Amino acid sequence: MRMRIYMLIAALAVACSAAALAAVVAEVETEGQFRELKLIGIEDGELAYSAPNAPEGVQAGLDIGQVDSVVFEIEFDQVEVFQAERERKWITAARIILKSTLPTLPFLSLPENNAVEPAFRAGELLESAAHYYYREGGDKTESAAKIYEQARKVLAAVAKAEWNYLAEPAELKAIGCQVMLGELDEAEKALAEAREPQPYDGAYGQYWLTKGRLLLAKGEARAACNALAKVVVFDSKNVGVFPDALLLFGKSHEELTEYHRARDIYYELGRLFTRTEWGEEGIERLRYIMENDLTADREKSNIAKVFFGIEEDMNAKSNEFLDGIDQDKEKAKEEGNQ
Repeated sequence: MRMRIYMLIAALAVACSAAALAAVVAEVETEGQFRELKLIGIEDGELAYSAPNAPEGVQAGLDIGQVDSVVFEIEFDQVEVFQAERERKWITAARIILKSTLPTLPFLSLPENNAVEPAFRAGELLESAAHYYYREGGDKTESAAKIYEQARKVLAAVAKAEWNYLAEPAELKAIGCQVMLGELDEAEKALAEAREPQPYDGAYGQYWLTKGRLLLAKGEARAACNALAKVVVFDSKNVGVFPDALLLFGKSHEELTEYHRARDIYYELGRLFTRTEWGEEGIERLRYIMENDLTADREKSNIAKVFFGIEEDMNAKSNEFLDGIDQDKEKAKEEGNQ
């Protein structure tokens, strides 16, 4: 299994490097007319291209401002991607998309092109894979770093599509990958240069999730709590950021030894996202807190009441929830043996 993971990562790295050198054929619209062109590169606001059948080395230039839209030939099986993602084979899902999308990465800044959304999705899938391997730890940590680097490259390419609404979250996700790679100074500088969105802005949750991730990595757990609370309060309906933020929110409170608050957050995370990687880690952390009696003493202020409207005995509630999880596992095991 480990060898297969390394082979997937190696193949992806080679493909990403080759993409920067490969020309790609696309339908380019200028002045209302489409032409089939071989795109060679972009430099100083000019698109270098040639006719598909032109001799090697013969090329021309086109001001990007003259380009109205670009259509790349992108084909992949959506069902295959969905199935792989459902089975948590995120690298496989990303490779399915990137097989036809990788050559377009150097050209994502071109106006109204059709490669931005699939490229962003591939970047998200790689990020999910990297997060999973990072959480697993041990010999998977090295794999996680390699996948974070590939995810960063894909997302950074998407971020250049400034005309597209996905550019900003892609930029923030790429910065988050830098954080996970330990490039904290670079990530902090990049985040300082990014726009700070207002509540209910489309990039609001991603901004504060990235900010919280950076602050926690820097050892500033209290500041991380404050950043992540903004996601919990203002962007709880965004499944692209909320479960990640909730998990980091709990970890930040653990770092501060505020175990009652961490317990309540992990309980909600496990309850809301039980059969996901976030829920599983939340349940694991909740179990650790309960088994070690870290919330035996009475809490001074009740975060469950503040954030989730819960006024019950959360120790009893948490133990009951964990017992239910164990019973479900035992039942599934028995049914599997029948």
